[in-house]
Amino acid sequence: MLRPLQLLLLLALTVALLSAGPTTAPNAPQLGAAKSAGADDMLTSHLRKLFTALADPDAAVRQEAYDTLMQIDVAHLPILQQIVEQTASLQPSQRAVLHEIVCQVYMAGQSYPGNPASGFMGVRLWTAEFEGPSIGVEIVERIPGFGGYAAFRNGDIITALLSDPPIPLLEPADLMELVNHSFHAGQFLVFDVLRQGKHIHVLVRLMPYPEQNLDLVRELSATRSEAAQQYWDAHFAPLLDRNPI
Repeated sequence: MLRPLQLLLLLALTVALLSAGPTTAPNAPQLGAAKSAGADDMLTSHLRKLFTALADPDAAVRQEAYDTLMQIDVAHLPILQQIVEQTASLQPSQRAVLHEIVCQVYMAGQSYPGNPASGFMGVRLWTAEFEGPSIGVEIVERIPGFGGYAAFRNGDIITALLSDPPIPLLEPADLMELVNHSFHAGQFLVFDVLRQGKHIHVLVRLMPYPEQNLDLVRELSATRSEAAQQYWDAHFAPLLDRNPI
């Protein structure tokens, strides 16, 4: 099941951001002063629709909005903050995921020592076997702050990269070799994934391959998580306190 709305919204957000000129991701992300009013309106409109969709009665719509918001750019956070502030009454389904979204996006926007020419998803993999040969590559761990955390769920089984033609993925080494050596940071890849018995198409944004080993990457993630929590406490937590359940 390909989710074209998620892909289109992410592309629209990316185009709008690029049209605004270069941005940075400092400790407190700020929007570029040179950004045009048109681009600003486009960003706000897309983000408002996504945030509103988090309260949709349809669970599939809520899930798609969540998946998309988890992969927005860090420079979008001030706009999301404004939208939350302007929302008269936050719904429980919006409150339930907002912290995770903000922290994931903030962490993903922070730079770290790495090789941008080599892609990285931030996941630990295992061969998925069910009384027979491999059927794909299972996600057994996702490290917060990387693209794989936003895109996948633990237990997902990646069966193929949806390229032309599709590339079957049966072993972790196959997927690691492909992502690390054939793609670079900033690229989006679409995978066929078996999730809870259903095949879906999952979009993931690659990040630079870290210089550290996996244990040090986990430590890096913990440090970035503390910074993300500080950002949340300063910019979003007061809005929820003003808007209690």
